[in-house]
Amino acid sequence: MPHLTIAESRCIGCLLCQVACTYKHFGEFATERSRIRIEQITNGDFIKVNARICRFCRVKYCVNACSRGALRVVGDVVEVDTSRCDRCYSCVVACPYGAISIDPTTGYPLICDLCGGDPECVKWCPVHAIEYVP
Repeated sequence: MPHLTIAESRCIGCLLCQVACTYKHFGEFATERSRIRIEQITNGDFIKVNARICRFCRVKYCVNACSRGALRVVGDVVEVDTSRCDRCYSCVVACPYGAISIDPTTGYPLICDLCGGDPECVKWCPVHAIEYVP
């Protein structure tokens, strides 16, 4: 099953992956609308990076949690049918990795779709911390 792997120890927290994601999907540079999230946790001089991205689970907890049938598996990715989504965010709560965020513009869930098999985040990571596994 295609997926992304992220070496958090190599990530420098530049957020270029988020910029590339939002430009690919929305044609704008708006990191808050990214389908990948890089969190920087600071403790004094120590900075830890935590990547939040769909892990393409075998058991689709997000899909199973959606009572409206707005999430469905298409190929290898989970897609959101906005015509069925009532923005209850059960999918967000159900994700064990905290990988689903909410689009602040539309209110719909944002889930990685691997950019149709050619992920932009991988192309733009300057330290090659993100890899696409077909």
